[in-house]
Amino acid sequence: MGASFGPDGENGYYIEYLIVGGGGGGGSNLYDDAGGGGAGGYRSSIAGNPTANYNPPEPKLWLASGITYQAVVGSGGGLNSSGSNSYFHYIVSQGGGASGGHRSSGLNGGSGGGGNGRYDPSDNVRSGYGWYGQGNDGGTKTDYPGGGGGGGAAGVGQGGTGTGKAGGAGVWSNVETGIPSTGASEDANPPVYRAGGGGAYGGGSGGIGGGGNGWNTSSYPTSGAANTGGGGGGNKGNHAYSASVAGGSGIVILKIHNNDYTGTTTGSPTVTTIGDYKIIKFTSSGSYTA
Repeated sequence: MGASFGPDGENGYYIEYLIVGGGGGGGSNLYDDAGGGGAGGYRSSIAGNPTANYNPPEPKLWLASGITYQAVVGSGGGLNSSGSNSYFHYIVSQGGGASGGHRSSGLNGGSGGGGNGRYDPSDNVRSGYGWYGQGNDGGTKTDYPGGGGGGGAAGVGQGGTGTGKAGGAGVWSNVETGIPSTGASEDANPPVYRAGGGGAYGGGSGGIGGGGNGWNTSSYPTSGAANTGGGGGGNKGNHAYSASVAGGSGIVILKIHNNDYTGTTTGSPTVTTIGDYKIIKFTSSGSYTA
């Protein structure tokens, strides 16, 4: 590795990266409405390794030496609000969509779309859409709201679609562990979920990857997990276990070869070494100077 010449002749180097946006909003505190969708992810590979679920990698990202690049971590959406975006340099991952309000459509999200509001034939409610390459639509049912869709990881069809009461699962990434194993050996070397799961409707489970659980008759709904982009769980209005919960915040992860890493950051990211690479995790906004 080491510095080389970029597309415009400047010194610099290529990096691996993953961006995850903010999660979707929680359900309404007035009616039985579904949780929001999870956040999407995006990654590249210097070595051409596959991205989540063995899809081809996205284009490599070049950093010019001496330039400071901003890492912005998106916040999770609050009550009936979508999550905000995360980005590094010009790579953007859209926040997940919020739930639908009572008898209304779920909000669209760049990643997981929110579940629909309570259905009535005259309302024409629907789940929120996820954007191409960043997540799936929220679930929909004709009698109760469906769970939020899980976030994708920059591949069409990725992410879970929330159906019934459960939120859709997010998609794992191999940025931090190399290429994950598959099959029986996966239990010993589990993948890392960084594209958040969708939030669930009442009684349902949140999607894998940080999605919040829906309320039930003995427990409150739960928020999306911080720094996963998971969607917030669905709520129950006018109930002893009613609560307004938010989607989980996003995360920005960079993977830089040891020979290239400068150590110049703001925002106090966590830096660890895995093999020949530094893994830099921004759990709040900051910057990296190449």
